[in-house]
Amino acid sequence: MTLVPASRPGGRPGPRNRPVVGGPHQRDRVGAVGRVVLLVGYLVPVLMLLATSLKSRSEVLSNPSGLLFSPTLDSYRAVLADAVPALLNSAQIAAGTTLLTVLLAVPAAYGLARRRTRAWSRATAVFLGIMIVLQMVPQPMSVIPLYSLLADVHLTNTIFGVVLATTALQIPFAVLLLRPFFLSVPPELEEAALVDGASLPRMFFSVIVPMARNGVVTVAVMVFMISWGEFIYGTTLLTTPEGYPISALLAQQISLYGTEWGRLMALAALATLPILVIFLVSQRRLTAGLLTGALK
Repeated sequence: MTLVPASRPGGRPGPRNRPVVGGPHQRDRVGAVGRVVLLVGYLVPVLMLLATSLKSRSEVLSNPSGLLFSPTLDSYRAVLADAVPALLNSAQIAAGTTLLTVLLAVPAAYGLARRRTRAWSRATAVFLGIMIVLQMVPQPMSVIPLYSLLADVHLTNTIFGVVLATTALQIPFAVLLLRPFFLSVPPELEEAALVDGASLPRMFFSVIVPMARNGVVTVAVMVFMISWGEFIYGTTLLTTPEGYPISALLAQQISLYGTEWGRLMALAALATLPILVIFLVSQRRLTAGLLTGALK
């Protein structure tokens, strides 16, 4: 006797008879195609950048997209003297902004993640709304007020002034990104640490922060990457060319009389190298942190 699967009224197949759309092998193929497309989309511009930076000026003008050329380091030698101070300025701005942002955003995000009372929950909703609005404010709108404030305390044309301005810009983003990580930490861990006799600072730094370390690393890396390319505050608050970051030096290669493509690409390669190293070192925690933030 042959068993016939039951069908729904009207001859429609039941759930067991429905064809399976998109099996595992098909999904693997789609994922492989997507990875190849992303690899080509990101790798080709990088290869063109490196190739152009290794060409002579005449080869850049005669065959800008050609891949057959005689490599030379003339462009790197021409920009190295100016690139080193600019890279150091960018490193100071990015490192100082990252450190100050993390120190301020971590306790702020933790406070907004804990719902102690109903009034505090309402205040948290207001704070989060204000931070979202602050994220929508264009950066150029804050240049003149910040310049006036920093001039009053004699912090214009200083790296620390740029760090303060960039930190003020990054804190809302950092708090919004960090809060889901503290929400994922069970409050019972805090209660257990306090019952065991730990003080509030010890409980926070020994229990809460280690549990949210993926989020802290994610925020630190993201803030560093954004601050590394700071241009508006760097060129406005720093009034001497010696204090300009690498982004300003890149912009100087484009003028009314033409573009120094070899020098521009060499500077771009030098500016990209620190970011690439930081990304490779923190890739595992950064991926885990972004996934946790997306799920929350």
